[in-house]
Amino acid sequence: MAHKILKNLIFDLGGVIINLDFNLTIEKFAHYTDNTPNLIIDSWRDNFELFSQYEIGAITHPQFISGIQKMYQDISEDKINEAWCAMLLDLPFERLEMLKRLKQKYNLVLLSNTNHQHIESFNQILDNAGIDDFHQHFHQVYYSYEIGLRKPEAEVFEFVLEQHNFEPDQTMFIDDSIENCDAAEALGMQVYRVTRNQLPLDFLDNGAGTSRPA
Repeated sequence: MAHKILKNLIFDLGGVIINLDFNLTIEKFAHYTDNTPNLIIDSWRDNFELFSQYEIGAITHPQFISGIQKMYQDISEDKINEAWCAMLLDLPFERLEMLKRLKQKYNLVLLSNTNHQHIESFNQILDNAGIDDFHQHFHQVYYSYEIGLRKPEAEVFEFVLEQHNFEPDQTMFIDDSIENCDAAEALGMQVYRVTRNQLPLDFLDNGAGTSRPA
């Protein structure tokens, strides 16, 4: 496949910019509710709509807490918040430096499926690290709970492309989810899937576009 001219980068947040360990949240909930991790995962699948609605801002954080407490009746709000945010780890400084470099060459957008509590916790991580200009690393930041749209729905990608007049084949979407990458690729975007909290994007420093790695 011939390389396409690359002008725009759309980054995911969790698992791409900030490191994540989803298992830590599952383990915390298992501990606080006296369940096994597998039972926690099963209960989340059974209550997918609760998590989906929270992620697009259709319900408030108190409503989300109430929904979790209906699932696990002996868990407090504080424990829910602690367990829910346990997955959020560190934000390596070198990734911020990378974003600074890339912003000089590309249009940079952040597009994250996230929620009120995770962003509050993320902001605290930034504050603890002395980072007060995170949004300035991007030309625009979109959080699912603020825009009412979530990946992998085609509408969220179309929304971002239309907002900035981005041509899909001149845009690369960078995410850790196969499902999200497939959805972006179906719309004609270039994609790069990040694995294991690694972000090997040195090729972008050269200003050259590429397609999904084999």
